[in-house]
Amino acid sequence: MGLRDTLRNPAVGGGLAASLILIAVVIGVTGMQPEEGPVLTGGWWYDLNNKELFKGPRDGFLPIDAPSGPLKDGPPDLAGKAGVKARVYTCGNCVDGETYIGFIEYYPQSVWQFAKTGSQEDGQKILLAKMVRAVPDGQWINGSTAEGKAFIEKRVFSKCATAKPCEPMK
Repeated sequence: MGLRDTLRNPAVGGGLAASLILIAVVIGVTGMQPEEGPVLTGGWWYDLNNKELFKGPRDGFLPIDAPSGPLKDGPPDLAGKAGVKARVYTCGNCVDGETYIGFIEYYPQSVWQFAKTGSQEDGQKILLAKMVRAVPDGQWINGSTAEGKAFIEKRVFSKCATAKPCEPMK
């Protein structure tokens, strides 16, 4: 009996097919395991009191409590919160020393209510209210205006033309 005849035997052919499927599944599952490497650990926020970056929640855009405590001096529409979202970039790798703050941003208290609805119309109201500025000091400007958009582009690409965003990694 030759190899061809052996493979035509339903028991042998079925067993071989099942074995090949099992091998493919094992290879597929082990190949899908996440590689060891950097893992996002949150988002960058900026403490308006002490003018420093700190790690906070990855998601979210409303001002948050900062490590230094309540806001001591700043826009009244932050409701006393000193933590605002920081947009951090790099020209190389997102490691200490190779990053820079492009700008910081916040959304005024007047639009916070719209964050709860999730509607597209309310999302537009929020986006149109975004306030941005440079660090450590600067004038807050509306990020949705032509002036604001030009400011953001200039700040993001102030160090290089290939800037890419960074978030905290572990």
